[in-house]
Amino acid sequence: MIEAEQFESDKKPWPSGVAEMTLPSGGTIAVINGTTLKKCVQVFDCDWIITNAEGHRHRLEPAEWPAFEAGYERVADA
Repeated sequence: MIEAEQFESDKKPWPSGVAEMTLPSGGTIAVINGTTLKKCVQVFDCDWIITNAEGHRHRLEPAEWPAFEAGYERVADA
C-alpha cells in the first residue's frame, strides 16, 4: 500500500517522518528524515509526502500530484 499526506507547515502534528532541521545560519526548514531513499529531503508547504510499501518516504511537488494520483486507486481510511 502507498500512503500520501499533504504537508502544511502550520498544521501539526506534521506527517510521520517530517522533522524540523536547524540550519547553520540559525533558520529552520522542514525535512523528511530517516526513512527516505536519500539522507534528507527538504519539504515545502503543499508538497505531498509519499510513503511506499517498504516505508521509504519521498516528496512529491503539487504539480506532480495529478499524474501520481491517476496511477492509483484511492482507498478509504480504515
